[in-house]
Amino acid sequence: MVDYGRLIPCLQRHEFEALVLAALSSLAELLDAEDDLRGLHALKKEMGDTPPEDVDDGPETAPSKWLLRHIPGYRKTLHGPDVTADVGLASLRRACPRLNAWVRGLEGLALEDAP
Repeated sequence: MVDYGRLIPCLQRHEFEALVLAALSSLAELLDAEDDLRGLHALKKEMGDTPPEDVDDGPETAPSKWLLRHIPGYRKTLHGPDVTADVGLASLRRACPRLNAWVRGLEGLALEDAP
């Protein structure tokens, strides 16, 4: 077994778009096409109280598929980074328990190294 020292990868259950689903309010600010805004509203309604990290039941229900099905103008490399940066890490952590656990682990390492 290889010892990677302090490497603690972030293994997301699903793709990056799970974080975008956690930041839909910020996505609304970037969209201006009426069909995209209507789709965003429908997406929020369909998600209901489902946590963003738990929307995936298979290949056709991955977070990116949800976004593309409802918001045809969504572009991962255009909207994704802006939306997640805008909503902020604290909000993403509240919405995504597994991401939060990973960040807590990193924070724990910092506390271990503190004088």
